[in-house]
Amino acid sequence: MPPGRAKDVFARAGRSGYDDRSEMRSYPPKASGFPPPDDPLGIAGRYEIVIPHESSAGRVTGVRNVLLQASLAELKAHGHYERYAMEIEPGALELLLSSLAPGWISVQLAMAHYEACEKLNLSREEFEAMGERVGDRVQETVLVSSAKKEHAEPYDLWLALPSLHRMWPRLFQGGSVQITKIGTKEKLLEERGFVLTRYHYYRQGHLAALRSTYGALGVHLTTTKIVSYDAGHDEMVIRVAWL
Repeated sequence: MPPGRAKDVFARAGRSGYDDRSEMRSYPPKASGFPPPDDPLGIAGRYEIVIPHESSAGRVTGVRNVLLQASLAELKAHGHYERYAMEIEPGALELLLSSLAPGWISVQLAMAHYEACEKLNLSREEFEAMGERVGDRVQETVLVSSAKKEHAEPYDLWLALPSLHRMWPRLFQGGSVQITKIGTKEKLLEERGFVLTRYHYYRQGHLAALRSTYGALGVHLTTTKIVSYDAGHDEMVIRVAWL
């Protein structure tokens, strides 16, 4: 991450009540150093990039179909499917309904799905309920199926980081995720090249799905918040903290 953009990320990470639709613009590099002088998180000298970006990674080109099928199932379960079917391009819907195998679908088809979902204008509560169930469905099949929500022992997320990080290539072809440790139980996820983050529907569902995934490990999250979004680079940064 260039120093100037890192300053922007950490400055926003110190805010509360971030509305991810209120600042849909790029954050250009600045000449100032990093960490930022005001150091809103108090991390000067203490942050650590645990898993860096893959420098050769491009934008996402494919999405695991289980993610889309789980999303469709939740639209039906919550009574939104008929409106959704009216919004999506008919050819795209036909492809989604005929593609039931747990393989890859093109990112263009996934974007057609989320563009239609965007037009539903769902409430935050609806996002929460649907996103968590999508997260449950996905983690049960391709992520942490061996983890149980009744996990009794304290779970060390830092030790589990490599296995958790492998979820990204299982769900997406392309894109890169950098993990930065900013506290004993706090980190930043910087997702770069994920074109689906252009949709508010996807961003909010993504947060809810993260909470579900960590919950499956018995981890109680205290913060899952978008702290920066760079439309020019399809880059989203999420602050995650836990007990």
